[in-house]
Amino acid sequence: MLGALLAVGIHAVIVAFFQEALPVTLAVVPEWGVVLRTTAVGFIACVGFALLPLQQVRDVAPLAVLRAFSGDGGRKRQLRRMVPIVGFCSGC
Repeated sequence: MLGALLAVGIHAVIVAFFQEALPVTLAVVPEWGVVLRTTAVGFIACVGFALLPLQQVRDVAPLAVLRAFSGDGGRKRQLRRMVPIVGFCSGC
């Protein structure tokens, strides 16, 4: 919602800035139905793409995760796989 309001504000500022250079007069009246629909579609797409990777986690048994960290070799291998992910996410 904040992004949609920010976009409406930026649109109003840009139109006001270039109003004198335009040969026609523009009225800045946002169509809130369109703003709401595009915000909803953006949110649904965001949630959909965020849930796709989580589908793989659903098939993993909790005990299998605990066993993966019980052995020395399995734990080191798991940690090496997690380091790039943790490093990327810590920069977010």
